[in-house]
Amino acid sequence: MRFKYNDMHLLNLFINSRYLRNIILPTIIVFGSTVIVFGQGHPPGSRPGGNDKPKEPGVVRQLGLSADQIEQFRAVKKEWNEARQQAQRANRDAVRQLDAAIYADNIDEALVEQRLQAVQDTQAEVTRIRFAEEIAIRRILTPEQLTRFREARRRFVAAREAMDKQRKEREAMRKPEPRRHP
Repeated sequence: MRFKYNDMHLLNLFINSRYLRNIILPTIIVFGSTVIVFGQGHPPGSRPGGNDKPKEPGVVRQLGLSADQIEQFRAVKKEWNEARQQAQRANRDAVRQLDAAIYADNIDEALVEQRLQAVQDTQAEVTRIRFAEEIAIRRILTPEQLTRFREARRRFVAAREAMDKQRKEREAMRKPEPRRHP
């Protein structure tokens, strides 16, 4: 099988697809921001100022996570963190190797095909790990919390789409109109 421009074009379409922008990335951002927020917490009693009542970050407040759920969430993130980082490193390396094969002085199409397959395999692994982690997190949430999470995610996607629309409108206004000859 020969490597064609269309194959790379399809790969780029997937990477830039609405599915990736509207589903995967918002989920990563919500869970990622939750990790950051939880990672910055102090145990009760050790908070600055001696306040024993921990402040609830936005996600915890929105979802109403219990202290036990927060601990479970931290454990899941810790468990999957190394695997996720390793898969992401492997994916970056595979992309670099594909780029090197594509832009080599003498292109070897079989090597390009091999490197493209490696990129696809590493992307699949990153996605598999991401969704396995999300499933583990999903199991922590109660049905009511899941409903709240879905609503927060829906609002995030709507805000993202509105920002994309505004950006496209601004770009369209910057482009000069083609001159029309009478």
